[in-house]
Amino acid sequence: AVMFFIGVCFIVNTHEAWLDEAQAWLISERLSIIDIFKQMKYEGHPCLWHLILSIFSKNGYPYEAIGYISAAISSIMVFFLVKKSPFSMATMFVIIVSPVILYQYSVVCRVYCIAVLGLVLIASLYKDRRQKPILYGLALAFLTNTHIVMAGIVGALCVIFYGYEFLLHFKEYTKKEKQKIFISMGIVLASIGVLIIQLYSSLDLSGTVRKVPFFAGIPIYDQIKLLNTSDAFLRSITGDLWQRVTMYILAIVFIIMSIKKHPKETFIAV
Repeated sequence: AVMFFIGVCFIVNTHEAWLDEAQAWLISERLSIIDIFKQMKYEGHPCLWHLILSIFSKNGYPYEAIGYISAAISSIMVFFLVKKSPFSMATMFVIIVSPVILYQYSVVCRVYCIAVLGLVLIASLYKDRRQKPILYGLALAFLTNTHIVMAGIVGALCVIFYGYEFLLHFKEYTKKEKQKIFISMGIVLASIGVLIIQLYSSLDLSGTVRKVPFFAGIPIYDQIKLLNTSDAFLRSITGDLWQRVTMYILAIVFIIMSIKKHPKETFIAV
């Protein structure tokens, strides 16, 4: 894990700042904790990443610190992966030096680094979930508030553990075990509630225009909510038919044009 951290820090020094990375840092720096929660309906995912960044940004650390924060979180993930996973050293080496882990989830300073950490923590605790239900619940709560995509994974794991393994075999558990699992269940439900509160208003499909601050030094502008990540996803499912047809036609045309120019590369990408 130490060698991984050193290697990632070396790459971080040459990584250019991307707009979405800078926006997350500026949100954490310029907004109060309450306002960060309110801003999340425009970000499309929970605020845990921004709260972690705020510990540093609000205490005077420069923007460059975001790369080292991401590297440190990814290094913790690698530590648990090496310590707890059943993989051979060769397999772990291939996983750790893969472009996804070494670069995409480490050097690129996005919320994905804490999402992967949450997944590894859950995997580390999974076989002991009955003996350590509170720790397992905390890991599920952590993953719930990393990225909206993780909500589906958390939901499936909750159904398996709290639904199938616990409620359907309720009599097999001791009183002490039941108390711990109920506490664990309460922790997860509370985290889901926090998630819903943050993103609830983003479920508005009215397409209204709102004043939203843009945190890259550009003055406040009118942002159409259609461009919001969560709204765009919901509209792709429930929105206007012609909007979806147009999107699919453009995607098909783009793929056909790409195949004609670069057939091998396009096939690999698809």
